[in-house]
Amino acid sequence: MRREISTGELRWIHVTDPEDGDLRFLREELGFHRLDVEECRRPSIRPKVESHPEYLFLVVHIPTHLREERATIPAEFDVFVTSKTIVTVHAASASHLDGFFRDVSAHDDLKTRVVGRDTAYLLYRILDHLFEAAFPMLDHITERLAEVEKKIFTGHERQMVSELSLIQRDLAGFRSIVRPQRHLYEAGTLHGGWNSPAFAVVFRSVHGKLTRLWDHLETLWERTEALAETNAVLVNYKLNEFVKILTVLGALFIPLGLVGQTAVFIHSGIPFLNRIIFWSIICIMLLVVYGVLWNARKRKIL
Repeated sequence: MRREISTGELRWIHVTDPEDGDLRFLREELGFHRLDVEECRRPSIRPKVESHPEYLFLVVHIPTHLREERATIPAEFDVFVTSKTIVTVHAASASHLDGFFRDVSAHDDLKTRVVGRDTAYLLYRILDHLFEAAFPMLDHITERLAEVEKKIFTGHERQMVSELSLIQRDLAGFRSIVRPQRHLYEAGTLHGGWNSPAFAVVFRSVHGKLTRLWDHLETLWERTEALAETNAVLVNYKLNEFVKILTVLGALFIPLGLVGQTAVFIHSGIPFLNRIIFWSIICIMLLVVYGVLWNARKRKIL
């Protein structure tokens, strides 16, 4: 589906789930290179910024959280920038820009501010909106970590092992998306006529946002690793305590078994006394087992 916002200064063409006709329009009507247009048909492995004489082509990856899978994957946005036109292309599942496009289209004052200037400013607003969407996701991870930390120190270490692993996988996916894009927007990335002061300001602003995003990611990564190490220490400590109890239990049962066998041999001629001794030993063993299990439950080991 192709939609468009036009003003006297420029136009913003927004393509969702591009079909063959949309791609043909980009190639034949707007004159974009066939290979760049083909990038819009299939997901790209890595983000990129390419400077052509007539246009600027960007592949932008935005972290997207899959709630059911509890994993973070990249959502791709392909952006073409000319002197008077910006084209944004994305799959239907990547809806980060749809709400912003609708707001700009519905409000004349916002349309004038966003689309009524130049392509450099519109590109800045688009990229800023896309990368800004990542910060609430990190806030959610921060809340999850706070809850995990609380449970770790209230006796739920075993349950938090899988939760910490999921958070680490989430952060690892997040980092793999943000890391390569930090260097794409550094000074010197643009070439030719696109290396202008206006676009340099845009890239410097985006680079600053990505740097803040990366710093936040690094802080969360370090905190998650520290909590995982602390949780492992607590789990191992309780496990070692339980192993000590089992060792003591084994040391108790060996002599008890020996005493039981000796009693059977000594009093083999007195059946009634045999039965008393046998059931006494069984009761002692059961009491010891119960005591060990009760102690393990109290320590939240079982």
